[in-house]
Amino acid sequence: ILRLKAQMLGEGEAAFNDAQTLYSMGRSEKSKQDAIANYQRALDLLPADHASVKTIRERLLELKGGD
Repeated sequence: ILRLKAQMLGEGEAAFNDAQTLYSMGRSEKSKQDAIANYQRALDLLPADHASVKTIRERLLELKGGD
């Protein structure tokens, strides 16, 4: 179970980093959709108390047009 949690954490952090890169690349529709997908994957994989979850939720809201 510990290995699975560590794997999920690693994959979640990687998805978050990828989403951050896509977010900073610009606002093309492709980058936006890819960033949303990666932020959502990170949110699914990271524990609720992870330091990045707040940023993920804010970015998803912004990218989905909910600001």
